[in-house]
Amino acid sequence: MERQLTGKPALPEIIEAATDEEILKTFEVMSQLHPHLDQSDYLRRIRELMGVQGYRLVSLYVGSAPTVVAGFRLVDTLFAGRTLHVDDFVTFKDARSLGYGAKLLEWLRIEAKLNNCRHFESISKITHEDAHRFYVREGFDANGFSFRKTL
Repeated sequence: MERQLTGKPALPEIIEAATDEEILKTFEVMSQLHPHLDQSDYLRRIRELMGVQGYRLVSLYVGSAPTVVAGFRLVDTLFAGRTLHVDDFVTFKDARSLGYGAKLLEWLRIEAKLNNCRHFESISKITHEDAHRFYVREGFDANGFSFRKTL
């Protein structure tokens, strides 16, 4: 899909994906964060996460295409209480540093407050240094380590 991000900017619109078409539109952007994703299995996988884990998928649209995509869940833990946890957050490569990510992040912050969350968190791979700078700039604190062992 060819994107046009020059000229008069379109007003961004935030849409929570509910239909299969809305979910499938997010694949191009989401695959930039997760290149291992298989487009033929994407819809089934997202629907499974939505059903089993309460995963929600939102996109900031500029024109007719998603420009920023976020996948998140509302979770409760003993150590943090109710939290809006962002699993996936990615801006289309040609639209980075234009303020769109901050707009969707603000929508998520408001969603966290509306759902009585005490915290708003995101996990970012150690190698994603640009994302780390973005989160720090947006007022997030790095507060822990995540450990994983492949089985």
